[in-house]
Amino acid sequence: MAMSRELSDPELEAELEFKQEHGEDGVEEGDVFDAEKGPVSGMTSDRINRIRYKAKHRLNAALTSLTSTTGTNATTGPVSSAGGDGVKNDVIKVPAALKNDRRSRTKYGRGLPKKGGAGGKGVWGTVGVIESAVNEVDDDKNDPNFETYQDDGDIGSGGVRPPLTNEEFDRLINSILREYFEHGNTQEVSLLLSSLNIDVHKDKIATMAICLSLERHNPQRELVSLLTSDLFGSRILVRQDIVAGFDTLLDALPDLSLDTPDAAELLGQFMARAVADDCLAPRYVQAYSDRIAADPDNLDMKGLKRKSLQRATCLLGMRHGYTLLDNIWGVGGGQKKCQQLQKRIILLLKEYLSSHDAAEAERCVAELDVPHFHHEVVYQGIYMVLVEGKPTCSIKMADLLLALEASIITRDQVNKGFDRIYRDLVDLSVDIPKAYNIMEQFSDLCFEKGVITTTVANAMPERGRKRFFSEGDGGLFKYY
Repeated sequence: MAMSRELSDPELEAELEFKQEHGEDGVEEGDVFDAEKGPVSGMTSDRINRIRYKAKHRLNAALTSLTSTTGTNATTGPVSSAGGDGVKNDVIKVPAALKNDRRSRTKYGRGLPKKGGAGGKGVWGTVGVIESAVNEVDDDKNDPNFETYQDDGDIGSGGVRPPLTNEEFDRLINSILREYFEHGNTQEVSLLLSSLNIDVHKDKIATMAICLSLERHNPQRELVSLLTSDLFGSRILVRQDIVAGFDTLLDALPDLSLDTPDAAELLGQFMARAVADDCLAPRYVQAYSDRIAADPDNLDMKGLKRKSLQRATCLLGMRHGYTLLDNIWGVGGGQKKCQQLQKRIILLLKEYLSSHDAAEAERCVAELDVPHFHHEVVYQGIYMVLVEGKPTCSIKMADLLLALEASIITRDQVNKGFDRIYRDLVDLSVDIPKAYNIMEQFSDLCFEKGVITTTVANAMPERGRKRFFSEGDGGLFKYY
């Protein structure tokens, strides 16, 4: 009976299982415990009693802790702390919560679950690890469970875009380029071109852009150079497309010169700028020149191709030419400083007063390309009239303002220029004592010629006379 009780002690069995797992003192790795036959591998009674004693000691400590926390007795009989055979007849009932606890039963450790909560029966790993491993898609093609659809990648469907016809291409690209001249955003043009099927028409993009810019001014030509460079950088255009475009333009120079007499020189500047932007190979200019020299048919009858190529060669051969070519079209009027614009306006007005050439003055004002700053032309012109103080100067300036208002300057800009000079008359009269009288005469002259309206003419301020002390205001100026 004692032997049966000795072999069926739950604490002994638990301790032996623990010792077999961890290989701690007293139990070797090969020792096995059998519930019917007892210990195997020759375990002595002293070793069994020592193991039982340690197991009872730890179990009593655990039960004491459980009783202190729950306030109830966890056992049905007294638990003796004495070791040996004196406690063989004690019956201890282990609570289910303690029996199924996964925490380590040794006196070492922090009381955390063994193996991080990943050990034990029915447990396949820590929380979160098993799900990610199960849901992971195996892309091994040698796996018998591999499905062919897993190798298809992203499957999408979209409509097929047919290539554009010549008429559709000309209409769409012409509209895109004209809109680009207004906003100057190369990225938007790139997006629009990417959405079109223009693979067979790419060489015409540079041709159409340069042709449209020849009819305009330098700011638009600068935009075309920037667009060509950006389209080449974004791989929408390749070098062969740009070369084919310049070949077409060189062949069309006789027709382009009819509308733009200096088309050959402008095309040479476009070629030099394209070489500086790495869009065109430097050997292209020399290779085309050699081809013209060796042409037996003499297709360049008027010498326009040779003139254009010579212009490009001259620009590329300058000292620091590649750096200077970045500003070959100049700086746009909207990007210039006000001081620079004022100097150019003053210079062109002085030239007009000496030459009386209104057409040349109109051309210079148009080249400024600053329609929002035309009121400065009116202001500086009136200021010169006040400084000169001569009737001939007033007549010339009134004629110029009349010509500019009819062609370039708007009525709003003219009114703004007069309004600015009206507000500054008080300060100007300090340096020019007769400023009020001269301005009154000039405003009447401009009203007679139709430069300004009645509202602007009546807005002319009047300088008050100095009153006497006897009039009771202390001699202050009176403005009516």
